[in-house]
Amino acid sequence: MITIDDFMTGPYTATLTSGFDRNGQTATVFGAPGLRATGLEILGNDLNQLASLEIGSRGAILSTGVFLRHRLHIHYGYDGALNFTGLPPGLLTGADRFVLNLNCNDQSIGLNIQVFSSSGKKYSQKAMVIEAGVALSAEFPFSEFPDRPVNPDDVGAIILMFQTGTAPGGNDYSIKSFEAA
Repeated sequence: MITIDDFMTGPYTATLTSGFDRNGQTATVFGAPGLRATGLEILGNDLNQLASLEIGSRGAILSTGVFLRHRLHIHYGYDGALNFTGLPPGLLTGADRFVLNLNCNDQSIGLNIQVFSSSGKKYSQKAMVIEAGVALSAEFPFSEFPDRPVNPDDVGAIILMFQTGTAPGGNDYSIKSFEAA
């Protein structure tokens, strides 16, 4: 198992009612010092509620108010301004799938994983809805990415994109870890 990010390092907090927050956090990613970049975007906020992202000793926690629709991007292979920088080669050699572990999720949430080659060209993306629950794990086999299978020897960047699923907003979820196996 390759731990891409356990969200225990690179503390960061953002609170928004509108707009877009982007930030790069120095963190342990792929088992070594590196950079995780995040983007929190408010897509709609009918009742002027708060969205809060907290990354630290309890993982990555996102809480949003009622009728607040959001998109949370988590980038690997990008700088804090969300520009492509690339990952070192061979980080995922031997892996055949991504694994996302959630501590909890109170409503369905959409997740899209985008994978880019070392040249920055998008390989493929895979989307799914993660239903509400506690201690959830979702697996994304590289062979099942619809555009073309992920080549673990040529991954230059990865983007996780969470967004309000079928719920009208008000999502709360806690990400425990993102791994490759």
